[in-house]
Amino acid sequence: MTFRTVLARVLLPAMFAGSQGTLPYVRRGDEVEARYRAHVARLSGFLEEFRLGLRNEPDLVAKLEAAAPQPVASGYRVLPRILPDGPPPAMPMRSASVSYSWRRTDGFLDMDQARLAALEQNLARLRNLSGAAARSLAEEMVVSCQVLAGNQRIIDHHIKYNRFWQREIAADRDRFDANTVLHDAVVERQAILDALGAADEESFRKVLAAVPGMGAVGSQTELEPALRGREQALLARIRKGIVPPVLPPFCKIETRRPHRLVLRVRVYTDIGDGGFLRAFKDVVENVWRFSGPDEEYRVALEIRRLSPRRLYAGSEGCRKSGRDDCRPPAAGAPVDLQKHVALFPADGAVLTTGAITTHALPRRTINLGPQEIPRNTLAHEFGHLLGFGDGYFRGCRDLGADGFEVLEIGTDPQDIMSNPGHGRVTRAHFQALLSVPQSARFQKRE
Repeated sequence: MTFRTVLARVLLPAMFAGSQGTLPYVRRGDEVEARYRAHVARLSGFLEEFRLGLRNEPDLVAKLEAAAPQPVASGYRVLPRILPDGPPPAMPMRSASVSYSWRRTDGFLDMDQARLAALEQNLARLRNLSGAAARSLAEEMVVSCQVLAGNQRIIDHHIKYNRFWQREIAADRDRFDANTVLHDAVVERQAILDALGAADEESFRKVLAAVPGMGAVGSQTELEPALRGREQALLARIRKGIVPPVLPPFCKIETRRPHRLVLRVRVYTDIGDGGFLRAFKDVVENVWRFSGPDEEYRVALEIRRLSPRRLYAGSEGCRKSGRDDCRPPAAGAPVDLQKHVALFPADGAVLTTGAITTHALPRRTINLGPQEIPRNTLAHEFGHLLGFGDGYFRGCRDLGADGFEVLEIGTDPQDIMSNPGHGRVTRAHFQALLSVPQSARFQKRE
């Protein structure tokens, strides 16, 4: 552990005990979250006033009530809704940097507060209208309310995401600084690929402006060899930064004949919702498979359920005290996930709840947050249980009083571990796992 990590994890919290708001990323987050909660209260008040004004329009009242923002609470036993995957991108996928920050979240609030102010003005207008004109304006306002409700969920997600990752950055700055260098390498390589794929000299010049140090005079044909060499050097650096998978002991490789492989994975969970567990199993087993004319690779899950009461009653603290009434956290209560996950058996992965945003710890656990999660993204998190790291780099920029900017970019848009939204599982994933030393984990069956 570096001195900077010790400073962030031990000394700073002690220095600022009782006044965490003095840390820039915490203070700025508190400001944004307070503003968000004031916005939610104002929006809720508006919706109620608007609903009362629509007493004679029951269909619009129903739409408005359906659009009313619902609180997004995190905590123990709070499960996300699994969403179907969105349509594939219309354009070819490319590596693009995504940014999260308190500045950006604040900007979302600026836009939505302007929308809400316009709605409040329209509500005053609506009182002076009647007939078709009133109906038309009310319909427009309901659509705007639906947009604001959807935006509220997005802003809530950004707040939780920033809370989690900005804290992680502060605790391990060296790691995130190293990832920032790799993030920038992917950005530069993508710009070079865009330049090499340009259709004409004008487009080439325009894209080339985004490549650092490539303002040299010369035609596209003359510059291409240098660009290709630079792209390959960047690719080698990027690949070196991707950690190869390390297959955990609870994953059992079973081969029936050449090019036919089943990877059996044991997962412990304290989730009691059978429907959610069936959906989780369906996602994993359907996404984590690859078939060809003469080959088939797939994952098969063995899910073992442990009741929360049994999980906590069997903890070391309970056994030492002789008590048999150790109670798990109440539904919706905050959870110390490190201590909670440690209660599960070590001979399997863990699927549990209580996170403020869904994340995984490689070869150990998926901690579920409350936000809706697409099927492919959930399958990406499962990939971490198999020992895969992220195929993207999460770096940062220090924004001073505004905290940190979290930067993310995927290295391969076709790879599920690089692009959780639209990447896929390929033969290469299973071949990477087969290349891991298997020792006692390898089981060959005729």
